[in-house]
Amino acid sequence: MTLPSRFGTLNPNKVFKLQKTLYGLTQVLRQWFAKISSKLLEYRFLRSYADYSLITYQKDGNFMALLVYVNYLILTGNDGDTCLAFTTYLNSCFHIQIWD
Repeated sequence: MTLPSRFGTLNPNKVFKLQKTLYGLTQVLRQWFAKISSKLLEYRFLRSYADYSLITYQKDGNFMALLVYVNYLILTGNDGDTCLAFTTYLNSCFHIQIWD
């Protein structure tokens, strides 16, 4: 890393403190996935053995499948009221934006 010219020459015994992190972005995604996973498991979703990002819900004949893709959630189900109740729950846990 090179020092910007506006800083001139500095004492070589000094260091810079970074204002923003340059690394660890994947760790942020892992933490987000862990947080959302805990809320999904509280709601009685089950992880798929076939795909780590696929999480399913089944109760009383109602089925929902949730696919986690980076920071997007794709939800589908066989009952609109069940999906609406779940999105309401998810909105109470996080601030979400719903797209049709």
